[in-house]
Amino acid sequence: MSRIETVIKNAELIKNLINKYKIFSSDVSVEVKKLDENMPTIVLYFSLDKENYSNVIYLINTGNSSLEGKVLGVYSNVGNKIGSFLLQLHLLLMFISNVTYLNLDNYTDEPARAARGVYSDFAVKKRAPAEQWVGKDLAAQLLMSEGEMVYKPSGDSRKIIETKIREIVAEQKEKSEIKGEPLPFWNNFDNIDKFLRDLKQYNGGGVRKSKLRTRTRTHRRKNKNKNKIRTRRRINKNKNKLR
Repeated sequence: MSRIETVIKNAELIKNLINKYKIFSSDVSVEVKKLDENMPTIVLYFSLDKENYSNVIYLINTGNSSLEGKVLGVYSNVGNKIGSFLLQLHLLLMFISNVTYLNLDNYTDEPARAARGVYSDFAVKKRAPAEQWVGKDLAAQLLMSEGEMVYKPSGDSRKIIETKIREIVAEQKEKSEIKGEPLPFWNNFDNIDKFLRDLKQYNGGGVRKSKLRTRTRTHRRKNKNKNKIRTRRRINKNKNKLR
């Protein structure tokens, strides 16, 4: 299976689990568009309808053969962090699919506000010498970078993404309870932990790796002890022969 095919497979898994637990009143859909028949490049959409979606280009960098992505947009006509949540699904997809790099062009009406909000996981891409950025506020930095922002996953990324997803859901649940009415699209807030737990089971996580390491270490210790016993027996046997 190619790396792009792995991205698509993992996107379908995320979609199926979100829909299984009825996080939204409408099913999330995954749409894939191939940009070039001769190149492994796709646009992948997580969407609730035509007005509420987030789409990202996934491609193989021909220079260094790395799997990378570029956010094309985050759209929502209802607010309530729908767009932010759909973008977090892409970050989750990026992590479990080993995408090395994600960037975007922040051409929103209020770039600094978007950088603090929906794009808060991304950093301004700084090309100029470090001294040129000193004393520049976020708006000025975005102007210097022409709106380009980047996201590079680290070892803690999955935990950070999961925390962000939980925070978005908790915030919308509280808003719904205060209003005393359902919010557009949002449905079962309490199932978000089940979604994250099941996704970790399918794609691995700290708990499973820890258990695997424990079993491996135990197995090694047992084998080591067995080898020690065998060695002692051989030594004693040789001693008896000498006597």
